[in-house]
Amino acid sequence: MFKKLGAVVLLLALVAAGCAKKADVAGSESALRAADEEWAKTGRTADGFAAFFTADGVLMPPNQPSITGLDNIRAFAQQLMELPGFALTWQPSHAEVAQSGELGFTTGTFTMSMQGANGTMSDTGKYLTVWKKDATGAWKVVYDTFNSNTPLVAPSAPVDSSATPSK
Repeated sequence: MFKKLGAVVLLLALVAAGCAKKADVAGSESALRAADEEWAKTGRTADGFAAFFTADGVLMPPNQPSITGLDNIRAFAQQLMELPGFALTWQPSHAEVAQSGELGFTTGTFTMSMQGANGTMSDTGKYLTVWKKDATGAWKVVYDTFNSNTPLVAPSAPVDSSATPSK
């Protein structure tokens, strides 16, 4: 009797596993790449940029603390976009989605420029963005980070003031 019950339970488990919802990973990756491309088009205003983040999303720019929450991200984006000659473009090169279909990430490259004291300053770099589907099925940014391809300038060696010059 217990052998028959065990066999029935095993059969039901196999049927349930076969019927379990499987995410369309390839379709989700295509949709995720499209979301990143749309963000690159519409993210040229502070509101458009922030609109792609979750309410508790985190922006992690280089050389400064993380920025958390829509209002703070929007304020940061507004501050950047008000700089003279500011321009930012990015292009996703890779999108990958977890088997669950609920989380994914994109990577790509960016170009940023603005007017500085010595003329136009420009930079290129790469980014990594973690996305999550919201309740409506839309992809939203949970974490976004980027950094420059420009090497850091080595600090100059400190001068030893105790040394006396030789004659």
